[in-house]
Amino acid sequence: MSKCEILFVQKLIVPITIFKIQNLSAYLMGKRTRSAKRDSSGSKVRKNYSDDELIDYSVFDNITKKKNIGNLNKGNSTKMFSWIIISILLFSVLLVAGVFSPETYKSENSSNGDGTNNEPTDKIPVVLYSSPTCGCCHKYVNYLNNNGFDTFQKRTEAYKDIKDQKNIPENLRSCHTAIIGDYFVEGHIPISVVNEMLNTNPDIDGITLPNMPSGSPGMGGDKNIPWEISSIKDGENIGIFQTL
Repeated sequence: MSKCEILFVQKLIVPITIFKIQNLSAYLMGKRTRSAKRDSSGSKVRKNYSDDELIDYSVFDNITKKKNIGNLNKGNSTKMFSWIIISILLFSVLLVAGVFSPETYKSENSSNGDGTNNEPTDKIPVVLYSSPTCGCCHKYVNYLNNNGFDTFQKRTEAYKDIKDQKNIPENLRSCHTAIIGDYFVEGHIPISVVNEMLNTNPDIDGITLPNMPSGSPGMGGDKNIPWEISSIKDGENIGIFQTL
């Protein structure tokens, strides 16, 4: 059910149904009494019996007691049955309202203890390789996650292996390597440049911003030099992709 449908049921249908259940409960649990005969003035009419009309009913005591016990057991069974019916109806209302629905349960339990959500998102998956002790690499992970990416940081002492596999030139390497689809992103490259590469889909292996320039995403300080971001193809620098 959508949020609007659930809200409609909770605000309108549920109160009406509960009201109906209360009426049913009062009807099933209520005691039926016989009305006494009244005269024209509205007073109860009490019949006076003569001595000849009085009968000794003591012989019927045992029968009367058994009958009362039977009525008592029957009344208890009726009350139990009534409560079962009311419970079923009430549970049905709550189920329709989404209180116990699987979707609601799933929604309430879809988050991790750290506040992140397990629900599928439209974020672009990224795997970033870095050394276990690199602080600026983790800051760049947060930078990516805050800009439409879902980044898994793989901390490993063998973080240089991915650079070798991607044939990234030694003089153009940085502290971390991010893999996004078929491309690699080497270093602290601004998100605008990453998005341009993904949108234009160039015939390259990836882009790189060597070293760790001051003021770049994930690095502290102020920008003090131009950032030349190079395009890499088959292990060669084939030109400047963008200069910032």
